[in-house]
Amino acid sequence: MLTQSLTHQLPPKWRAGLHVFETIDSTNSEAQRRLDSGEQSPLLLLARAQTAGRGRHARRFESPARTGLYWTLVMAASAQLPLNLITPAAGVALHAAVAKVLAVDTQLKWVNDLLKNDRKVAGILTEVVPAQPRRIMVGVGVNFTKDPRRPEAAAGQQIGSLLDSIPDAATQAALVAQFVARLDGLLVRPTRIMPEFRAAAAWLGQPVSLSEPGHVAKGRLAGFADNGALILETEHGRQQFQDGTLRRQ
Repeated sequence: MLTQSLTHQLPPKWRAGLHVFETIDSTNSEAQRRLDSGEQSPLLLLARAQTAGRGRHARRFESPARTGLYWTLVMAASAQLPLNLITPAAGVALHAAVAKVLAVDTQLKWVNDLLKNDRKVAGILTEVVPAQPRRIMVGVGVNFTKDPRRPEAAAGQQIGSLLDSIPDAATQAALVAQFVARLDGLLVRPTRIMPEFRAAAAWLGQPVSLSEPGHVAKGRLAGFADNGALILETEHGRQQFQDGTLRRQ
């Protein structure tokens, strides 16, 4: 049912490369295997459960069955689009899709989390495939409902859920289709990405800390640059960061 609904709702260019699984180790890992075997992009792989889901910085992304949906897009990497804008674009697309399809209000926590009531309800993992032609994998994991197998917190972030019950297959397909269409639109008009990210961003103006390997910066979240960087107002002045784990103080 999910496959049929997706086939009907997806933009045409994504239909031929659609693959749906009940359970898989990781949709990003499966996407890499398919690329290694010669399969061409665009690809869209979805699973109802992952046994080895991955997040940023090699963290585990809990992906139990019957509580969420997990998918990966593989697309060509445009030479005109800065790679630092891919993850913010995916966040904006997911925020918009959740609002339109599920009527749930969320915020974007830089750089790759979707929050509801300050709890993480979705995560994004962007990976570059270095082979030629260069391609991008965008992995998304969405927590529809609570599950006792999922921890209450991960990497210092409280975990939440979007809904009280898991939506039907048609609604799940609509969410993915809206995400894909919205992301496609943003990537061809990249000047829209950061203004829309700012409009949905969490913790603006609030005291935060940003952890990088071997360094922690503290200050007030002042905003986001057009290149996707976070702007932190510190005791040493304004500083920009392209990576790190953001926490509210």
